Formats: sequence, C-alpha cells, structure tokens
Amino acid sequence: MYLYYCYQLGILPKKQQPRINRPELERIWKDTEKILAEHAFVHDHQFPSLQAIVDYRKGLSQQVETLHAQRAEIVKQMRRKDAPPELADRRAMLTCKIAELRKEDKIAEGAIKRIQRTRESNRIDQENRNQHTNNKTRSRDRSRQR
Repeated sequence: MYLYYCYQLGILPKKQQPRINRPELERIWKDTEKILAEHAFVHDHQFPSLQAIVDYRKGLSQQVETLHAQRAEIVKQMRRKDAPPELADRRAMLTCKIAELRKEDKIAEGAIKRIQRTRESNRIDQENRNQHTNNKTRSRDRSRQR
C-alpha cells in the first residue's frame, strides 16, 4: 500500500520510456562503420606509412582515368549503327569498376584525414604534457630559490 501511494503522489517515478535520439544513433553508427572501413582498408593493404596511402591513391586515380577513357571509347562505338550488343555489358562492367575504385579512393582519403588528425592531436597532447611538466619544474625551482 505504501508504494502504491508513493506512486500516486508522484514520489516514486512511474515507468519512463528510454529516450532514444534516432538520428543521433544513426549518425554514430554511420561514423562507426566509416571508421571500421578505414581501419580494414589500412589493415588489409598493410600500408607502412601515410605516404604509401597517398601513393596508392595516386595509382587509383590513374586507374580511374584509364577506365574513363576506355568507357568513353565504348560509348563512341555504341553510337554506331552496327555496334555489337556486348559493348553495353562492357560499359556496365567498366562503370561498376569505376564505382568500386571511387569508393576505395574515398575510404583511403578518409583514412589519410583520420591519420593526420590523430597525429595533430597527439602532437598537441604532447605539447600540453611538456608545458605541464615545465610548469611543475619551474614552480619547484622557484620554491627552492626561496
């Protein structure tokens, strides 16, 4: 009876539904999936340095350019009356390959940015630690001088 009256008077809270912010959760999951893709990309290719990723991106862009040129040539051939029907399949295959390479390039770009941000934050953190330790030694030196 006591608990019943406590609920009725509002002393004890009634069942509260958990508040879920759906858009924020979806953003967090999307960010997490992006981070996992970047880590998997770097791990799978076993890049030794940041420059290796940059070089890999340059190679990807060259591959995309050659595939674009091939696809443009196929499109020119398809405009003819007597064009073979397998050209459309070849164009679709090239388009899919270009999309895959662009996706990989985007992941590589994200990995590069993440590595640079991490290095920058580590550098700032190290500077803050050094400054903090320098302040401690200065205060010790001042107290010793007195």
